[in-house]
Amino acid sequence: MSPVFYGCNSSPKKQETTAAISQSSQQNLEELAKSITVKVMAGQSGGTGTIINKKGDVYKVLTNQHVVNLGTPHRIQTPNGNFYDAEIDKNVNSKDKDLALLQFRSSADYQVAEFPENLEENEFFKALKVGDELVAAGFPSEQNNLKIARGKIAVLPEKSLQGGYRLGYDNAIEKGMSGGPVLNNRGELIAVNGRDAYPIFGDPFVFEDNSRPSEKDKNKMMAVSWGVGVPVLAKLAPSLVETQELSLTGIPHDVREIAKKITVRIDFLGENGSGVIIAKEGSNYYVLTAHHVA
Repeated sequence: MSPVFYGCNSSPKKQETTAAISQSSQQNLEELAKSITVKVMAGQSGGTGTIINKKGDVYKVLTNQHVVNLGTPHRIQTPNGNFYDAEIDKNVNSKDKDLALLQFRSSADYQVAEFPENLEENEFFKALKVGDELVAAGFPSEQNNLKIARGKIAVLPEKSLQGGYRLGYDNAIEKGMSGGPVLNNRGELIAVNGRDAYPIFGDPFVFEDNSRPSEKDKNKMMAVSWGVGVPVLAKLAPSLVETQELSLTGIPHDVREIAKKITVRIDFLGENGSGVIIAKEGSNYYVLTAHHVA
């Protein structure tokens, strides 16, 4: 029996709920993607990585196992152009998942990716919808410039392909962009790139239980790029996906503290969103939010 693909037969009502990104938000997301994306050099070859954690002067970079397997030594080029020697974090065993962690030391301040609040695998993927807009980034092979690729979620199988791949999207990913970030409309890291569309070698479309999709579903899967979702990382290294609060001073610190005081969470029919307290009359508070949240 072939797996069900969430949203492949979506009704118009469901399509209206997909997450669209405004032009200004797109620009912000692209800047965020640039700030967390690094170039990974593995011997004479390379790929891409995503900065996900900082502790002291040690940064953790998420990438693919097939990237670090390209060769040694490993080096990282950060967004400001600096180069650092890197080593594989051997405390994390990726097992049969196509993820790997590199680490490097630096006293410089680099942006760290943020993760969604719920990283339980099934709940995480149920919250995604075909049509949700995404921003992906990476360094195409033999190019020095970062590529930003816009697109949408295209395929969401009920179970993972081998390697931990479970997110299919139509962003134009190229060879070399493996390990780069895939961001949702809130700027959260939901996956890292791993496979581009129409693979030339082999047949990567085998599920982890060794079953295979139908020919029709396989054709859909071949036409899109694929990423490994962050719930896989959450299982491998839970401590690395915990929310990290940046150390801020001055005006940025004051702005963050104000945001904490006026921002509220809104829960409705099993879904959630956010709102801003904008007024108070007596004991009544007024909260501004988006129409689709309400």
